[in-house]
Amino acid sequence: MSKNKQTHLERISKGIAIYKVGASPFWYARIWNARNKRYTVRTTKCVLKADAIEEAFSIKNDLGGVERTISVPKEFSFEHFARRQMVNQQRLVKSGQRSPRYVQDDVALLERPKDGILSVFGKRDIREIEARDLREYLETLDADRAVPLSADTQKRHLGVIRKIINLAREDGVIAHLPVFPKIQTRDAPRPSFSTDELRHLYQVLRSLADEGQGGARGGAITRELYDLCVFLAHTGLRPTIKEVYSLRHSDVQVIKDETEPHLFLTIRQGKTGYRNSYGTPIAKERYEDILKRSSHTGPDDWVFFPGISNRQYASSMASRQFKFAVNEAGLANDALGQDRVLYSLRHYYIQQRLANHVSVYELANNVGTSVEMIERFYGKFPAHSLDQAASINKGMQKGS
Repeated sequence: MSKNKQTHLERISKGIAIYKVGASPFWYARIWNARNKRYTVRTTKCVLKADAIEEAFSIKNDLGGVERTISVPKEFSFEHFARRQMVNQQRLVKSGQRSPRYVQDDVALLERPKDGILSVFGKRDIREIEARDLREYLETLDADRAVPLSADTQKRHLGVIRKIINLAREDGVIAHLPVFPKIQTRDAPRPSFSTDELRHLYQVLRSLADEGQGGARGGAITRELYDLCVFLAHTGLRPTIKEVYSLRHSDVQVIKDETEPHLFLTIRQGKTGYRNSYGTPIAKERYEDILKRSSHTGPDDWVFFPGISNRQYASSMASRQFKFAVNEAGLANDALGQDRVLYSLRHYYIQQRLANHVSVYELANNVGTSVEMIERFYGKFPAHSLDQAASINKGMQKGS
Protein backbone atom coordinates (compact mmCIF):
# COMPACT_ATOMS: atom_id res chain seq x y z
CA MET A 1 0.00 0.00 0.00
CA SER A 2 1.25 3.51 -0.83
CA LYS A 3 2.41 5.41 2.23
CA ASN A 4 0.18 8.33 1.18
CA LYS A 5 -2.95 6.40 0.26
CA GLN A 6 -5.92 7.42 2.38
CA THR A 7 -8.43 4.86 3.59
CA HIS A 8 -11.34 4.42 6.03
CA LEU A 9 -12.64 7.96 5.41
CA GLU A 10 -15.60 8.76 7.68
CA ARG A 11 -17.45 12.06 8.10
CA ILE A 12 -18.43 12.24 11.75
CA SER A 13 -19.93 15.73 11.84
CA LYS A 14 -20.29 18.84 9.74
CA GLY A 15 -16.80 19.96 8.88
CA ILE A 16 -15.12 16.99 10.61
CA ALA A 17 -13.84 13.78 9.04
CA ILE A 18 -11.36 11.13 10.12
CA TYR A 19 -9.31 8.77 7.96
CA LYS A 20 -6.16 6.65 7.91
CA VAL A 21 -3.05 7.10 5.78
CA GLY A 22 -1.07 4.20 4.36
CA ALA A 23 0.29 1.78 6.95
CA SER A 24 0.11 4.27 9.84
CA PRO A 25 -1.86 2.88 12.81
CA PHE A 26 -3.15 6.35 13.72
CA TRP A 27 -6.30 8.11 12.59
CA TYR A 28 -6.06 11.58 11.03
CA ALA A 29 -8.62 14.35 11.41
CA ARG A 30 -9.59 16.81 8.67
CA ILE A 31 -11.41 19.78 10.20
CA TRP A 32 -12.99 22.87 8.68
CA ASN A 33 -11.63 25.92 10.49
CA ALA A 34 -14.40 28.54 10.39
CA ARG A 35 -12.07 31.33 11.48
CA ASN A 36 -9.82 31.31 8.48
CA LYS A 37 -12.08 29.40 6.08
CA ARG A 38 -9.78 26.48 5.39
CA TYR A 39 -9.30 22.84 6.31
CA THR A 40 -6.78 21.78 8.91
CA VAL A 41 -5.35 18.25 8.90
CA ARG A 42 -3.83 16.79 12.06
CA THR A 43 -3.04 13.37 13.43
CA THR A 44 -5.19 12.31 16.36
CA LYS A 45 -2.42 9.97 17.57
CA CYS A 46 -5.20 7.52 18.31
CA VAL A 47 -5.37 3.92 17.16
CA LEU A 48 -8.95 3.25 18.20
CA LYS A 49 -11.70 4.83 16.12
CA ALA A 50 -13.75 5.92 19.18
CA ASP A 51 -10.73 7.69 20.65
CA ALA A 52 -10.02 9.33 17.29
CA ILE A 53 -13.55 10.72 17.07
CA GLU A 54 -13.25 12.21 20.55
CA GLU A 55 -9.86 13.69 19.73
CA ALA A 56 -11.18 15.17 16.45
CA PHE A 57 -13.84 17.11 18.37
CA SER A 58 -11.19 18.25 20.83
CA ILE A 59 -9.03 19.54 17.97
CA LYS A 60 -12.10 21.30 16.55
CA ASN A 61 -12.61 23.11 19.85
CA ASP A 62 -8.93 24.07 20.03
CA LEU A 63 -9.15 25.58 16.57
CA GLY A 64 -12.21 27.57 17.54
CA GLY A 65 -15.51 25.78 17.57
CA VAL A 66 -17.61 28.92 17.35
CA GLU A 67 -17.98 29.94 13.74
CA ARG A 68 -17.44 33.60 12.99
CA THR A 69 -16.75 35.52 9.85
CA ILE A 70 -13.56 37.52 9.48
CA SER A 71 -14.16 40.45 7.19
CA VAL A 72 -11.48 40.90 4.55
CA PRO A 73 -11.47 44.03 2.35
CA LYS A 74 -12.34 42.99 -1.19
CA GLU A 75 -9.18 44.53 -2.64
CA PHE A 76 -7.06 42.22 -0.45
CA SER A 77 -9.01 38.99 -0.95
CA PHE A 78 -7.47 36.09 -2.84
CA GLU A 79 -10.58 35.89 -5.02
CA HIS A 80 -10.14 39.53 -6.14
CA PHE A 81 -6.67 38.77 -7.49
CA ALA A 82 -7.78 35.42 -8.95
CA ARG A 83 -10.45 37.13 -11.07
CA ARG A 84 -7.97 39.75 -12.24
CA GLN A 85 -5.43 37.09 -13.17
CA MET A 86 -7.98 35.24 -15.29
CA VAL A 87 -8.86 38.49 -17.09
CA ASN A 88 -5.15 39.03 -17.81
CA GLN A 89 -4.84 35.49 -19.18
CA GLN A 90 -7.98 35.90 -21.28
CA ARG A 91 -6.40 38.92 -22.97
CA LEU A 92 -3.47 36.74 -24.04
CA VAL A 93 -5.93 34.21 -25.47
CA LYS A 94 -7.82 36.87 -27.44
CA SER A 95 -4.59 38.23 -28.85
CA GLY A 96 -3.67 34.75 -30.08
CA GLN A 97 -0.61 34.48 -27.83
CA ARG A 98 -2.06 31.57 -25.86
CA SER A 99 -4.66 28.87 -26.51
CA PRO A 100 -8.08 28.85 -24.76
CA ARG A 101 -6.83 26.03 -22.51
CA TYR A 102 -4.58 28.62 -20.83
CA VAL A 103 -7.68 30.02 -19.14
CA GLN A 104 -9.98 27.00 -19.14
CA ASP A 105 -7.62 24.70 -17.24
CA ASP A 106 -6.91 27.30 -14.54
CA VAL A 107 -10.61 28.15 -14.09
CA ALA A 108 -11.39 24.44 -13.66
CA LEU A 109 -8.91 24.23 -10.77
CA LEU A 110 -10.13 27.48 -9.25
CA GLU A 111 -13.84 26.69 -9.30
CA ARG A 112 -14.07 23.04 -8.30
CA PRO A 113 -17.11 23.14 -5.96
CA LYS A 114 -15.68 21.25 -3.00
CA ASP A 115 -11.90 21.45 -2.97
CA GLY A 116 -11.22 24.05 -5.63
CA ILE A 117 -8.70 26.80 -4.96
CA LEU A 118 -11.36 29.47 -4.46
CA SER A 119 -13.38 27.33 -2.05
CA VAL A 120 -10.32 27.21 0.23
CA PHE A 121 -8.53 30.51 -0.39
CA GLY A 122 -11.19 32.71 -2.02
CA LYS A 123 -12.20 34.73 1.05
CA ARG A 124 -8.74 34.69 2.58
CA ASP A 125 -6.61 37.81 2.94
CA ILE A 126 -3.90 37.27 0.33
CA ARG A 127 -1.42 39.07 2.59
CA GLU A 128 -1.74 36.33 5.21
CA ILE A 129 -1.31 33.20 3.07
CA GLU A 130 1.77 31.32 4.27
CA ALA A 131 3.71 28.19 3.37
CA ARG A 132 1.79 26.07 5.90
CA ASP A 133 -1.51 27.10 4.23
CA LEU A 134 -0.22 25.74 0.94
CA ARG A 135 0.87 22.46 2.54
CA GLU A 136 -2.51 22.07 4.24
CA TYR A 137 -4.25 22.77 0.93
CA LEU A 138 -2.44 19.86 -0.69
CA GLU A 139 -3.46 17.65 2.24
CA THR A 140 -7.06 18.80 1.76
CA LEU A 141 -6.98 17.79 -1.90
CA ASP A 142 -6.05 14.22 -0.96
CA ALA A 143 -8.36 13.94 2.04
CA ASP A 144 -11.31 12.44 0.12
CA ARG A 145 -9.29 10.51 -2.45
CA ALA A 146 -8.41 6.83 -2.24
CA VAL A 147 -5.36 7.54 -4.42
CA PRO A 148 -3.39 10.77 -3.83
CA LEU A 149 -3.09 13.29 -6.65
CA SER A 150 -0.07 12.88 -8.86
CA ALA A 151 2.90 15.18 -8.44
CA ASP A 152 2.14 16.87 -11.76
CA THR A 153 -1.45 17.62 -10.71
CA GLN A 154 -0.28 19.04 -7.38
CA LYS A 155 2.16 21.24 -9.28
CA ARG A 156 -0.65 22.53 -11.51
CA HIS A 157 -2.66 23.57 -8.45
CA LEU A 158 0.32 25.33 -6.92
CA GLY A 159 1.16 26.94 -10.25
CA VAL A 160 -2.24 28.64 -10.42
CA ILE A 161 -1.92 29.84 -6.83
CA ARG A 162 1.58 31.15 -7.50
CA LYS A 163 0.42 33.24 -10.49
CA ILE A 164 -2.35 34.82 -8.43
CA ILE A 165 -0.19 35.63 -5.41
CA ASN A 166 2.50 36.97 -7.73
CA LEU A 167 -0.04 39.43 -9.13
CA ALA A 168 -0.49 40.75 -5.59
CA ARG A 169 3.28 41.09 -5.30
CA GLU A 170 3.43 43.03 -8.56
CA ASP A 171 0.78 45.40 -7.16
CA GLY A 172 2.88 45.95 -4.04
CA VAL A 173 0.26 44.37 -1.77
CA ILE A 174 2.82 41.83 -0.52
CA ALA A 175 6.60 42.11 -0.46
CA HIS A 176 7.41 38.55 -1.45
CA LEU A 177 5.85 35.20 -2.25
CA PRO A 178 5.42 32.56 0.45
CA VAL A 179 7.69 29.52 0.25
CA PHE A 180 5.90 26.97 -1.96
CA PRO A 181 6.12 23.26 -1.09
CA LYS A 182 8.58 21.29 -3.19
CA ILE A 183 6.85 18.47 -5.01
CA GLN A 184 9.08 15.51 -5.76
CA THR A 185 8.51 14.01 -9.20
CA ARG A 186 9.84 10.94 -10.92
CA ASP A 187 9.85 11.38 -14.65
CA ALA A 188 8.97 8.38 -16.79
CA PRO A 189 9.23 8.03 -20.55
CA ARG A 190 6.11 9.09 -22.41
CA PRO A 191 4.35 6.07 -23.96
CA SER A 192 5.75 5.66 -27.45
CA PHE A 193 6.62 2.95 -29.99
CA SER A 194 9.75 1.29 -31.26
CA THR A 195 10.28 1.47 -35.02
CA ASP A 196 9.40 -2.22 -35.40
CA GLU A 197 6.23 -1.79 -33.33
CA LEU A 198 5.16 1.15 -35.46
CA ARG A 199 5.73 -0.81 -38.68
CA HIS A 200 3.52 -3.56 -37.27
CA LEU A 201 0.84 -1.04 -36.31
CA TYR A 202 0.88 0.41 -39.84
CA GLN A 203 0.38 -3.08 -41.25
CA VAL A 204 -2.58 -3.70 -38.93
CA LEU A 205 -4.10 -0.30 -39.80
CA ARG A 206 -3.94 -1.06 -43.52
CA SER A 207 -5.47 -4.50 -42.98
CA LEU A 208 -8.30 -3.10 -40.85
CA ALA A 209 -9.00 -0.46 -43.50
CA ASP A 210 -9.08 -3.05 -46.28
CA GLU A 211 -11.48 -5.19 -44.26
CA GLY A 212 -13.60 -2.25 -43.11
CA GLN A 213 -13.27 -3.18 -39.44
CA GLY A 214 -13.50 -0.90 -36.43
CA GLY A 215 -14.93 -0.34 -32.98
CA ALA A 216 -18.70 -0.20 -32.54
CA ARG A 217 -18.69 3.50 -31.63
CA GLY A 218 -15.68 4.41 -33.75
CA GLY A 219 -17.16 3.32 -37.07
CA ALA A 220 -15.38 1.38 -39.78
CA ILE A 221 -11.67 2.14 -40.04
CA THR A 222 -10.57 3.61 -43.36
CA ARG A 223 -7.21 4.56 -44.88
CA GLU A 224 -7.69 8.00 -43.32
CA LEU A 225 -6.67 6.64 -39.91
CA TYR A 226 -3.51 5.15 -41.42
CA ASP A 227 -2.76 8.50 -43.09
CA LEU A 228 -3.27 10.31 -39.79
CA CYS A 229 -1.00 7.98 -37.80
CA VAL A 230 1.87 8.17 -40.30
CA PHE A 231 1.49 11.95 -40.47
CA LEU A 232 1.62 12.35 -36.68
CA ALA A 233 4.67 10.09 -36.41
CA HIS A 234 6.50 12.17 -39.03
CA THR A 235 5.48 15.72 -38.10
CA GLY A 236 5.17 15.64 -34.30
CA LEU A 237 1.87 17.53 -34.45
CA ARG A 238 -0.48 17.22 -31.51
CA PRO A 239 -3.56 15.08 -32.21
CA THR A 240 -5.82 17.91 -31.04
CA ILE A 241 -8.61 19.99 -32.55
CA LYS A 242 -6.35 23.06 -32.60
CA GLU A 243 -3.50 21.33 -34.40
CA VAL A 244 -3.88 18.30 -36.68
CA TYR A 245 -7.70 18.41 -36.92
CA SER A 246 -7.63 22.12 -37.82
CA LEU A 247 -5.00 21.63 -40.52
CA ARG A 248 -6.29 22.75 -43.94
CA HIS A 249 -4.69 22.22 -47.30
CA SER A 250 -3.82 25.93 -47.42
CA ASP A 251 -1.63 25.30 -44.35
CA VAL A 252 0.51 22.68 -46.12
CA GLN A 253 3.31 23.42 -48.56
CA VAL A 254 5.01 20.58 -50.43
CA ILE A 255 8.71 21.32 -50.84
CA LYS A 256 10.07 19.19 -53.69
CA ASP A 257 13.75 19.78 -53.09
CA GLU A 258 15.85 17.06 -54.72
CA THR A 259 17.99 16.44 -51.65
CA GLU A 260 15.55 17.26 -48.83
CA PRO A 261 11.90 16.89 -49.94
CA HIS A 262 9.60 17.76 -47.03
CA LEU A 263 6.45 19.52 -45.85
CA PHE A 264 6.28 23.05 -44.49
CA LEU A 265 3.28 23.40 -42.18
CA THR A 266 1.50 26.40 -40.70
CA ILE A 267 -0.03 25.75 -37.26
CA ARG A 268 -2.33 28.69 -36.63
CA GLN A 269 -3.71 27.97 -33.15
CA GLY A 270 -1.49 25.39 -31.51
CA LYS A 271 -1.15 24.90 -27.78
CA THR A 272 1.63 27.50 -27.69
CA GLY A 273 0.10 29.69 -30.40
CA TYR A 274 1.13 30.24 -34.02
CA ARG A 275 4.16 28.38 -35.39
CA ASN A 276 5.63 26.88 -38.52
CA SER A 277 6.68 23.25 -38.55
CA TYR A 278 8.51 20.82 -40.82
CA GLY A 279 7.43 17.31 -41.79
CA THR A 280 9.72 14.50 -42.93
CA PRO A 281 9.91 13.16 -46.51
CA ILE A 282 7.63 10.31 -45.37
CA ALA A 283 5.02 12.85 -44.22
CA LYS A 284 5.32 14.47 -47.67
CA GLU A 285 4.70 11.14 -49.43
CA ARG A 286 1.67 10.43 -47.24
CA TYR A 287 0.24 13.90 -47.89
CA GLU A 288 0.70 13.56 -51.65
CA ASP A 289 -1.13 10.22 -51.51
CA ILE A 290 -4.00 11.95 -49.67
CA LEU A 291 -4.19 14.52 -52.48
CA LYS A 292 -4.47 11.74 -55.06
CA ARG A 293 -7.26 9.89 -53.24
CA SER A 294 -9.31 12.68 -51.68
CA SER A 295 -12.06 14.68 -53.35
CA HIS A 296 -11.69 17.39 -50.68
CA THR A 297 -8.49 19.17 -51.69
CA GLY A 298 -9.61 22.80 -51.78
CA PRO A 299 -7.56 25.37 -49.82
CA ASP A 300 -10.16 25.51 -47.02
CA ASP A 301 -10.80 21.76 -46.82
CA TRP A 302 -9.46 19.91 -43.81
CA VAL A 303 -6.61 17.50 -44.49
CA PHE A 304 -7.94 14.77 -42.17
CA PHE A 305 -11.53 13.49 -42.12
CA PRO A 306 -12.77 16.36 -44.31
CA GLY A 307 -16.20 14.75 -44.61
CA ILE A 308 -16.87 15.35 -40.91
CA SER A 309 -17.79 18.98 -40.18
CA ASN A 310 -17.76 18.54 -36.40
CA ARG A 311 -14.08 18.59 -35.53
CA GLN A 312 -14.70 17.39 -31.97
CA TYR A 313 -16.46 14.33 -33.33
CA ALA A 314 -13.64 13.70 -35.81
CA SER A 315 -11.12 13.83 -32.96
CA SER A 316 -13.15 11.50 -30.71
CA MET A 317 -13.79 9.05 -33.55
CA ALA A 318 -10.08 8.86 -34.44
CA SER A 319 -9.17 8.25 -30.79
CA ARG A 320 -11.66 5.39 -30.50
CA GLN A 321 -10.51 3.83 -33.75
CA PHE A 322 -6.87 4.10 -32.72
CA LYS A 323 -7.62 2.38 -29.42
CA PHE A 324 -9.29 -0.45 -31.33
CA ALA A 325 -6.31 -0.72 -33.69
CA VAL A 326 -3.58 -0.88 -31.04
CA ASN A 327 -5.58 -3.55 -29.23
CA GLU A 328 -5.81 -5.55 -32.44
CA ALA A 329 -2.06 -5.11 -32.93
CA GLY A 330 -1.24 -6.18 -29.37
CA LEU A 331 0.31 -2.76 -28.72
CA ALA A 332 -2.21 -1.22 -26.33
CA ASN A 333 0.43 -0.72 -23.59
CA ASP A 334 4.13 0.04 -23.49
CA ALA A 335 6.73 -1.82 -21.39
CA LEU A 336 5.71 0.18 -18.28
CA GLY A 337 2.03 -0.63 -18.71
CA GLN A 338 1.16 2.88 -19.91
CA ASP A 339 -1.72 3.21 -22.37
CA ARG A 340 -0.73 4.10 -25.90
CA VAL A 341 -2.85 6.86 -27.42
CA LEU A 342 -2.56 9.02 -30.53
CA TYR A 343 -0.21 11.30 -28.61
CA SER A 344 2.23 8.35 -28.52
CA LEU A 345 2.93 9.00 -32.20
CA ARG A 346 4.05 12.54 -31.37
CA HIS A 347 6.27 11.08 -28.64
CA TYR A 348 7.77 8.69 -31.21
CA TYR A 349 8.58 11.59 -33.52
CA ILE A 350 10.36 13.55 -30.79
CA GLN A 351 12.38 10.55 -29.59
CA GLN A 352 13.46 9.71 -33.12
CA ARG A 353 14.52 13.29 -33.84
CA LEU A 354 16.66 13.29 -30.69
CA ALA A 355 18.20 9.95 -31.65
CA ASN A 356 19.13 11.55 -34.98
CA HIS A 357 20.90 14.40 -33.17
CA VAL A 358 18.44 17.18 -34.04
CA SER A 359 19.15 20.26 -31.92
CA VAL A 360 16.86 20.30 -28.90
CA TYR A 361 16.20 24.01 -29.52
CA GLU A 362 15.15 23.46 -33.13
CA LEU A 363 13.07 20.45 -32.10
CA ALA A 364 11.27 22.41 -29.35
CA ASN A 365 10.34 25.12 -31.87
CA ASN A 366 9.19 22.57 -34.43
CA VAL A 367 6.81 20.72 -32.10
CA GLY A 368 5.67 23.76 -30.11
CA THR A 369 6.94 22.93 -26.63
CA SER A 370 9.71 24.05 -24.30
CA VAL A 371 13.31 22.87 -24.17
CA GLU A 372 12.67 21.94 -20.53
CA MET A 373 9.84 19.57 -21.49
CA ILE A 374 11.98 17.99 -24.22
CA GLU A 375 14.85 17.42 -21.79
CA ARG A 376 12.62 16.11 -18.97
CA PHE A 377 10.45 13.66 -20.86
CA TYR A 378 12.43 12.80 -23.96
CA GLY A 379 16.09 13.71 -23.46
CA LYS A 380 16.35 11.17 -20.64
CA PHE A 381 14.63 8.47 -22.68
CA PRO A 382 15.66 8.78 -26.33
CA ALA A 383 15.11 6.04 -28.87
CA HIS A 384 17.96 3.59 -29.41
CA SER A 385 20.76 5.11 -31.48
CA LEU A 386 23.73 3.23 -32.95
CA ASP A 387 25.67 6.52 -33.07
CA GLN A 388 25.11 7.08 -29.34
CA ALA A 389 26.08 3.51 -28.51
CA ALA A 390 29.27 3.84 -30.56
CA SER A 391 30.14 7.15 -28.91
CA ILE A 392 29.59 5.91 -25.36
CA ASN A 393 31.40 2.62 -25.97
CA LYS A 394 34.26 4.13 -27.94
CA GLY A 395 37.62 2.54 -27.03
CA MET A 396 36.06 -0.35 -25.11
CA GLN A 397 37.33 -3.72 -26.33
CA LYS A 398 36.22 -7.22 -25.46
CA GLY A 399 37.66 -8.26 -22.12
CA SER A 400 38.44 -4.67 -21.08
